[in-house]
Amino acid sequence: MIAQILLGIASLFQQLPQQLTNSGLPLVCIETVNGETPTCTDINHPVGAIGSSIINATKVPGRVVLIQNNDTLYDSGEYVEDKSGMVIQIRGNTSAHLQKRPYKLKLQKKADLLRRGDKRFKDKTWLLLNFGTQLNTMIGLKVNELMGLQWTPSFEFVNVILNGDYQGVYTLCESVKRNQDCRLDVSDSGYVFEFDPYWWKEDVYVASETDDNAKFTFKYPDAEELSDEQMDYFRWLVAQIDKSFASGTYSDWLDVESFASWSLAHDILGSYDGHGSNLFLTKYDNTPGTKVMMANLWDFDVIMMTENDWARNHYVFYFKPMLNSPCQDYLEAYVRKWDEVSPWITREILSYLDEFRRSKLYKDLSEAILMDDERWSSLYGKSESVEVQLERAREWFTSRQLWLDEAISSERRKLNTTVMPVIANTIPEISDSACYDITGVRANNGNPMRLYIKGGRKYMAK
Repeated sequence: MIAQILLGIASLFQQLPQQLTNSGLPLVCIETVNGETPTCTDINHPVGAIGSSIINATKVPGRVVLIQNNDTLYDSGEYVEDKSGMVIQIRGNTSAHLQKRPYKLKLQKKADLLRRGDKRFKDKTWLLLNFGTQLNTMIGLKVNELMGLQWTPSFEFVNVILNGDYQGVYTLCESVKRNQDCRLDVSDSGYVFEFDPYWWKEDVYVASETDDNAKFTFKYPDAEELSDEQMDYFRWLVAQIDKSFASGTYSDWLDVESFASWSLAHDILGSYDGHGSNLFLTKYDNTPGTKVMMANLWDFDVIMMTENDWARNHYVFYFKPMLNSPCQDYLEAYVRKWDEVSPWITREILSYLDEFRRSKLYKDLSEAILMDDERWSSLYGKSESVEVQLERAREWFTSRQLWLDEAISSERRKLNTTVMPVIANTIPEISDSACYDITGVRANNGNPMRLYIKGGRKYMAK
């Protein structure tokens, strides 16, 4: 099969087969049953919704083989349902409108396509991201790792051939999904979900009153497997969170540290996407003992673009009502996270970029980009060289540190200056806990107070 695939390319570019087989990047060879090409229907800005996406993506069975230096690294075998082979389909939203399409591979038998030598990394779902000539994913996931988010997807730059047609440089990457061994760890009763501007493609979704630009959709459990009980609990949970911002109790429901780390990571990256920045979340189980957490960063196509401003997702979703809430837990966590990472994070990023520049991968990717340009530059123009991308990234992070130092200093001054929440027109019942004035002195129940502390929270009564 490998010989047939390479022979098919020869008619396109006479020298390409030898270049590909000698390339330092792994070669992902996909051959579908009967040579069928995956298809989809493009949808542009439906009425009442935002965003461009796709629907009706066909699932095409076939075989995938990974080759490097003429050695076979992985072979799924011919397609046999639930036993061997794979299914390929076009994935993504705006990026799926390009002729160089992104793909999802669904293996029929679990495997680790990144070949890390540990069976816990095996999974059926893998992605081929089509902006493989860009360093953005590599850089974004490094920031994800440094910020300590709950999971960092692993990836590899590869060349891709589909039915004998060279597709260019892609990023072979783990998908965002529940896998307790190696991806997002949630229990059987937990949830992996997304605040999704493309909710209109889904049959099942849940709205939030705090933001009408997107709705929650589900990655675990699968929408078709959600029970009535699971849906009732999730709707109830969203309703409680929606009410918590005005009352200043959102930290009872949300893991504010994960939200602060996620938002700060995007502010460091200067992401231009707002609602389209893939807001993935998790809740470990359906008990009161666990909180909703932000998951990993995803989709780095438009990072390093909001110069001298916050990332565009800084004020979307729950981030805006948390910043506007009388409770300052989130802002405190955000400033505290910057205080933690600011002494070293820029240095670590620059060191990572310098290490990449000295690596063999730098040379291999540089050569692969030239081949990708042969395939696609007539449509999209020539790609930036690896060196140009590295220099631009170095300049970005160096100047970004200075801007964030100043911007977050301004945010820091807001702490402890926000008017305390009006919980009720009168002081609430205090039968179950003591009440203290703002100086920390225990007060008699009969004493009138404008500002007081109860249960560790500040209140104001009219």
